[in-house]
Amino acid sequence: DTYLFPEEQLPPALAAAYGDGPGGAPGGGSTGAAAGGSGGAILDMAVQVANTCLVTYAGEVELHKQVCTSLLPVLVRRKGTCERLMHLPAWHALVRAFAERQPVLTQGLAHKMHRALAQNLCLAAAGAPRPGAG
Repeated sequence: DTYLFPEEQLPPALAAAYGDGPGGAPGGGSTGAAAGGSGGAILDMAVQVANTCLVTYAGEVELHKQVCTSLLPVLVRRKGTCERLMHLPAWHALVRAFAERQPVLTQGLAHKMHRALAQNLCLAAAGAPRPGAG
């Protein structure tokens, strides 16, 4: 399991000490690739690695399996992480590639990995905040 972001908003002193400055915790207004301080940067790098592994290394079944069954499930497990995924360009690129049924994902992934990827994308969307939710 990973703990890049707290589930609840931290007091300002703790938020500053742990790199999740004002507005970076859930419910705050921070967006962008590094939203949430160093945790956001790590999350962005992890998603970029996942993208690269899935798109660039066609036919690497074991690599795809690790991304779809180990890396992505950890990233979509916590609500706070899901909320931040929605602001990352790398996450948008992965979702777009899946939604547009790009051949590298539709033909390059085994059926089980394609389903695992779809499940992870749906879990992230389910954990993201709802538009208009207070």
